[in-house]
Amino acid sequence: MKRVIILLLIMMLYEMANAQFYIGLRDSKYAFVGYEWNSGWNIKLDQSIFDEGFKNQYIRCTGKYQGHIRHFDFTMSSFAGTTYNDSFYDLGASIKGTYHPLKWLGIGAEINPRYDSGYKYETCYMLGTDFYINDEIALLAQYNTIPEYRISEKRAKVGLRFTVNNLTVSPMLSLPIEGNAKALRVLVGFQYEFPKRNR
Repeated sequence: MKRVIILLLIMMLYEMANAQFYIGLRDSKYAFVGYEWNSGWNIKLDQSIFDEGFKNQYIRCTGKYQGHIRHFDFTMSSFAGTTYNDSFYDLGASIKGTYHPLKWLGIGAEINPRYDSGYKYETCYMLGTDFYINDEIALLAQYNTIPEYRISEKRAKVGLRFTVNNLTVSPMLSLPIEGNAKALRVLVGFQYEFPKRNR
């Protein structure tokens, strides 16, 4: 039995050595930490940073697989989240793909079936393009109904993505198209991947 436990620990340490730890910010309101294995599997924990008390904060766990086939990048994920005071919970999945027909162009789409305990089931989606100015800067344009908070809204997003070494920063403007949303939002996201240790 001890040999089995030792073997499992060695396998876990090997997998950890072949993984990438990262931190970041999503939509200006959610801090996250994550762990990505070389196999393409990924686990992430989001924590809201709302201007509210702790019991009203939101936490979400996401499992994801990402891959690449020729000119096509894709991710598949599922998530579940709740507030600390159990005022609501949500869960769902996402399938996202980006096709790169040219070196300077990416065409993407995402479908996001989701259930919110207060707003019930919705199927949300995103359509977008990435224009690569160079290896470090891309111009982004999207039509998006995936909630930035809880409510699905029809919004247009434009912005930039800067990538330098292990850091990616994405400032975006989110503009309402119709519905109850009236405000222009400035959203900032970033992700920093910690360098792997040399083995």
